[in-house]
Amino acid sequence: MNARRPSGGRPKKWCLHIFAKVFDRYGNPKDTKKEYHAFANFFVGNLAKQILLSVFTLLSSFIHGKYVSPRCLQQSLTYVRQALKVPSCWKLIKPHATDLLARVIFPLMCYKEEDIELWQEDPIEWILCRTDVHAEYLSPEAAAQYLLHTLCKKHPKLIPDILTFIMANLTDDPARIRDKDGALHFLGIAGRTLMRRKPYKEGIESILVKHGFPEMSNPHPFIRYRAVWLFRQFAYLEYKNKDNLHMGLESARRLLMDDTQLPVRVESALALNEILDNQKAAEDFLRPHAINILRVTLDLVRLTNYEELSEVLQTFVVEFPDEVSTCATDLAGHLLQTFQNIVQKSKDSQDDERSNSLTGMSVLQTLELLNDCTTEKPQLNAQLAPIIIQVIQIILQHDLAEFYEEMFGLLTSLTSKRITPSLWEGFNICGQILANPDCGIDYFSDMVVCLYNYATRDREGFLSDPARLEKMCTMCEHVLGNDEAGEEAQCHAAKLLEVLVLTYKGLINQYVPAIMQVVFSKLFSNVVLSELKTQLILVIVAALYYDPTSTLAVLQTAKAPDGGDLIEKFVKMWLDEVDCMFGLHDKKLAVLGLTIFMQLPPALRSPVVQALGPKLLPAALLLFQGLKRIYTHRDDESEEEWTDDEGDEEVVNTDDEDSHKKEMDDGALEGAAEEEEEDADDEDWGSDGYQSETLKHLTTPVDDEIIDEFAIFKQTIMNVQQHDLEWWNVLAHDMSETNKNLLGEMIKFADERHLNKAIDQPHVKQQ
Repeated sequence: MNARRPSGGRPKKWCLHIFAKVFDRYGNPKDTKKEYHAFANFFVGNLAKQILLSVFTLLSSFIHGKYVSPRCLQQSLTYVRQALKVPSCWKLIKPHATDLLARVIFPLMCYKEEDIELWQEDPIEWILCRTDVHAEYLSPEAAAQYLLHTLCKKHPKLIPDILTFIMANLTDDPARIRDKDGALHFLGIAGRTLMRRKPYKEGIESILVKHGFPEMSNPHPFIRYRAVWLFRQFAYLEYKNKDNLHMGLESARRLLMDDTQLPVRVESALALNEILDNQKAAEDFLRPHAINILRVTLDLVRLTNYEELSEVLQTFVVEFPDEVSTCATDLAGHLLQTFQNIVQKSKDSQDDERSNSLTGMSVLQTLELLNDCTTEKPQLNAQLAPIIIQVIQIILQHDLAEFYEEMFGLLTSLTSKRITPSLWEGFNICGQILANPDCGIDYFSDMVVCLYNYATRDREGFLSDPARLEKMCTMCEHVLGNDEAGEEAQCHAAKLLEVLVLTYKGLINQYVPAIMQVVFSKLFSNVVLSELKTQLILVIVAALYYDPTSTLAVLQTAKAPDGGDLIEKFVKMWLDEVDCMFGLHDKKLAVLGLTIFMQLPPALRSPVVQALGPKLLPAALLLFQGLKRIYTHRDDESEEEWTDDEGDEEVVNTDDEDSHKKEMDDGALEGAAEEEEEDADDEDWGSDGYQSETLKHLTTPVDDEIIDEFAIFKQTIMNVQQHDLEWWNVLAHDMSETNKNLLGEMIKFADERHLNKAIDQPHVKQQ
């Protein structure tokens, strides 16, 4: 053994590693910083080719049977792959391309004796090794795959020779079974490029039917595994004959159900999942078998603890909700048992802790999806609840904090439509975890949608116990008062307070002043993030909408922390933040708040409000401009389809260096253009302007289209003009021509919206 492994492997490994890093950083001078251009040009023009010749010497040793360490081999192939992108290096590689493919890449992509040994001795370990990212990074086999893919992509003129080589090795000679594995492996790696190129994509289907599908019945397990793996690689293939797709699906399904080899069954499940994801025709074919496939996959998850299998469960639950609902309780019981097994394995052994955690998370996510698909069937959904509660109890009993995020996902799913009496215990769980001084506050963002459900899905139940409302307010106050929560979590807490105020209008009078006090305490502290400041302001605006008289009384009598008038400081801050209110909800609520100020009777207009009057109308018009854009965009919006088109893959021009440099310049210009397009997409009307996706889903009664802010604004303007001309003169004082025109446009738009609603709902009488 020592004779086969000469000394000097470690220096070679590090030299190759350094060379690969240098090439990655300086191999394209156009991508380097200006101060490194000279070195990059020197490296590409001189050193890169000399290093490549040394790499060829090392690979030649491998070809002639001399020992080359796996790490050196992997680094050598990585360097060659990088060199393929440089025309001058390709000129050196091209004469050796055939040897490189047949005598280096191909042997590495055939199964080896150690693969057979591991397969037979520990098939589960063999499966897990296939997805070990660290092992793949160091693997010569993975480097060979990447190199083959790059050769096909960058130098498509090699593809005919590669296909000829593949066909020559797809032999039925039992003595060459290893070559057949390598050939199928070659075909799968080259497949993505073949599917994108017109000269070859037409023939792929016949190659699969002739050389791929029959091998799923091969007596050799490695070939069965490779054949179903090949089917998976061509998941995106457009089949001309759907019978051929069905043939592949049936072969893979049979392997999953009946094969004696665990790796073959696991790969079959993964193949069916990927085909189902990408082939619409697969859905109808697999529908009758969906439940059996789910059951078998669940057994495999329990047996292997393999996280990717959980994705199969999730796909089938989402794609076949009606079929799944017929046995949802049974499947939920299996998932519970699987999770219990994972927890037990984690307790018994710490070796696979990460794998156990990932698989456990996937199982819990599948259980959440299973519950989601039954939410419209209350009786069935009620049967799942006790099972899910058992899972939550296991997490809490064993203090499995790594599963808290998934646990809150389950609670959110359980409470999404209705809240039964037994589910109120989940609300107490949220409070207990948040109160944990060590890390409880870190989970607030995970539980916020669940808390929103508790606050809105059973209003009578929520108010029936005063402790619930008090606890919700206390939780939000705790988060707002603790900067360790982070500003995103504090935004969520403020949003929950706004939801409470708007949802329970007229029902929580004694709590609103306290909520305002909590918000003002945070608002006048060092609030940095504009989104948080905006959200806090909107809570006070919500209170104004809840009860204008009481809220104004607080604003006009209380003092700011510096002793100044609270109402003056607040309204000025509000008007300053108007241009930071991007979303539909934010703009709408702010407009409704401003109209309340505009329609105040003289008795409630303090000198401060009178002084700020001229700023109210321009602020409202600015908000209405944004609202009009949002509504117009919504009406005209059509979904854009984004496709990952590789049909125009980059092909290295081998004629000269100048053309290669031109390609690099063009690529840089395209990248800059893409960045400009991304910047242009930041308009508030395109995305509703939310920085946090969570806030988007926490709707309030104000979001109901019945509340028409344009109609309310128009009516307010008309009333003030007709009945309080002196106040109107204050509001319209020094109004610019632009704003006068905008006011006319907004009133016209209000009329158009009213007319359109009448047309859409002809039973509604026009006023």
